Amino acid sequence: MTLEAINPFVKEPSYYTRKVDILEGYKLASATYLHSKHQQFSLDYCLKYVTDQMKAGGTNELKDPRVMFISQRKRGNRAKEVSTLSALLNEVVNDQNLMLSPSLIAYQRPEVVKSLLSEFLFGNVKKRKDYKNLMFKYEQEGNKTLQTFYNILQSSVKELNNSLSGAGVSKFNAIYCKSSHLSLTSGCRTATSYANASNERFIAGNRHYHKHNVVLQELSNAVLYGPHKEILEVAEKYNIVLPSVEQTMECILKSSRKYWRDNRNEAFILDYIKTMSPAARAAFCYTGDAYHLSKFNPGFVEAMFEEFIDTAKDYSKGEIIDKDILGKIDGDKVVTVSLFRSNLMVGKKFKELKEKHSDVYDQVNTTAYNFENTVHKYADLIDALWRPRYLPASIGKFRSIMREAVLTSDTDSTIFSTMYWTEKVTGALDFCKKSYNVGYLVVYFASQIVSNALSILCANMGIGVKQLDMLQMKNEYYFPIYGLTNISKHYFALRSAQEGVIKAKLQDDGSFIETPELEIKGVHLISSKASIQFMIDFQEYIEHHILGQLLQDKDLRWNDVMDKPIKQELNIRHNIRSGEIDYYSREQIKDPKDYKQGEDNSNFFQYLLWREVFAPKYGDVDNPPLYAVKIPVDLSKPRKVKAWVAQVKQTDFALGERLEHFLETKDRTQFTSILIPQQIIDTTGLPIEILPVIDEARAVSQIMTPYYIALQTFGLYVGNTKNTRLLSDPYIDEFMRQTEQSMQCDQAA
Repeated sequence: MTLEAINPFVKEPSYYTRKVDILEGYKLASATYLHSKHQQFSLDYCLKYVTDQMKAGGTNELKDPRVMFISQRKRGNRAKEVSTLSALLNEVVNDQNLMLSPSLIAYQRPEVVKSLLSEFLFGNVKKRKDYKNLMFKYEQEGNKTLQTFYNILQSSVKELNNSLSGAGVSKFNAIYCKSSHLSLTSGCRTATSYANASNERFIAGNRHYHKHNVVLQELSNAVLYGPHKEILEVAEKYNIVLPSVEQTMECILKSSRKYWRDNRNEAFILDYIKTMSPAARAAFCYTGDAYHLSKFNPGFVEAMFEEFIDTAKDYSKGEIIDKDILGKIDGDKVVTVSLFRSNLMVGKKFKELKEKHSDVYDQVNTTAYNFENTVHKYADLIDALWRPRYLPASIGKFRSIMREAVLTSDTDSTIFSTMYWTEKVTGALDFCKKSYNVGYLVVYFASQIVSNALSILCANMGIGVKQLDMLQMKNEYYFPIYGLTNISKHYFALRSAQEGVIKAKLQDDGSFIETPELEIKGVHLISSKASIQFMIDFQEYIEHHILGQLLQDKDLRWNDVMDKPIKQELNIRHNIRSGEIDYYSREQIKDPKDYKQGEDNSNFFQYLLWREVFAPKYGDVDNPPLYAVKIPVDLSKPRKVKAWVAQVKQTDFALGERLEHFLETKDRTQFTSILIPQQIIDTTGLPIEILPVIDEARAVSQIMTPYYIALQTFGLYVGNTKNTRLLSDPYIDEFMRQTEQSMQCDQAA
């Protein structure tokens, strides 16, 4: 039996049409609200009333701001013009039908003027796709060399495409176009904001109701644009409860109470809800919202999820199915099905399944058939409830939302947790196969709802039917464990899947073991200035002592979290006190002409300090450029510098004199660090004159930054800005005493 592949979450591109009429939308929403409050007046009467109020001389006269813009009426000729905002938008949208970015920069349509840069970008997109396919191919085969090679190639192509935005901002570049970067960033941020809003709503029922007006706007949207007929049909078919007035208010308060509490405005909202039909209330509560559909219909969504997960049942020979369904379904379904049957897919290339692994193909194909069949079963419900007809209101302020599901977001990505639904469906938080499958399913649903939102966005931007699907957010990574830090864009995680490919190793006996890859992001967590061994130790700590323990369903103990950081810090402090330089960062001292701020206010000053003060005793060095070891010192005040000079004079009068003369000549009264040339360190070690003024606390704090950030994930705040408290403070005295005793024993032996 053959089966047609469908996607009830997203319509055909031609369905999405441009609907950008701010004034008419405002009038209709206002009229709808007035009609609900005063039902003795028709909607048409209320619409006329609002229109009259907004006319010149009306009580609420429209304030149409005047704007200045740059136009290009003829190719190559740009000129400043002044108009009203409404007139400008009307010309762009209705008269010329131009594409309009969220930054309000208009572009000619590609069928009128073809962009050479876009052709270049599309070509590179195809190249990257080919390189990534080869990367996954060799990863599956266990060929690390070729995997790394093609990973570098795909990454290079990605960086090449990404660089065009920055190149367009440079006046010294042939493709200089200042507005292009603004268009890109505004488009990406808008798309990501809609994705984040969609994920928060679907997974956690969380909406950005930071003002009561936003609530009223969304209530009006549900009344005006909700698919009421379809909702009533699916409600009857699936025995779905239509939300009561109280439940609708509960849905609102869940989000609004995060930002405001106002009895008067809440009363306005409640009065509005009372006038809404049951179908309109359902449109408001359930549209794109699995959380509230589940809350007001206990067990329904969970049972639905169970049906989808059960599609991964074993294949029974003789079962009549569509043998080619895998070739019909879209890429997102293929990824989901592949993840469902990950135990079968390890070590195999998807494109070769049918020819080389027919039995595996039959099983995966059966899962695809069952999955598609289940999509068919719930297609009407998905279309009515999980395909929003309108976008969330007030998206421009979305960055201030108090999130419940989205963990991290960037200009082009959204990382969200499926933990709530995993526990809801399985009854536990663990890493069994069913838990993984729940996560995969939620990701699939969420990504499809986002696709619909982005299609609406693209249509409103004026993007044509042929290019409508160019703006996408795909399911790229799956993290079974994700560690969120208090610093933006800093996290650590285990990555178990990438674009449907499971990170696993096939064993000789045919079984496989999962080999999730460690991912650490954030400059302070992957500092290039730290020693290689230090970063290796830190990554091992995160991967095995923290994430690895959790992945095995083990509770983290105090010793698991604290033992290694404390020991690492104690070793660092001993290293510093012993005059070693293993943990200090390295910096380059450049030629003086490379410093715009002058040699006395740059690292070149440190070269002069060495040459004129320390070189006579410890040896001269080559002229810059050269590398040096950066030593943090506690010389932040003039009195501390004077005390240091006096101390140096006592041990080495001549060096102290040179130091004093140099500082007076350069008018330098304070230091925060001293750079010692690497070649000196390699031959003679750290000058003894530096040891007494090393700022141990600051040095340790800087070196241990990755550990300190990671510990904050567990609510352990150790360090502070003044470096008055270190993790190892309670243990350092005893550690040093034992270390000294051990050294004495070694010497005696």
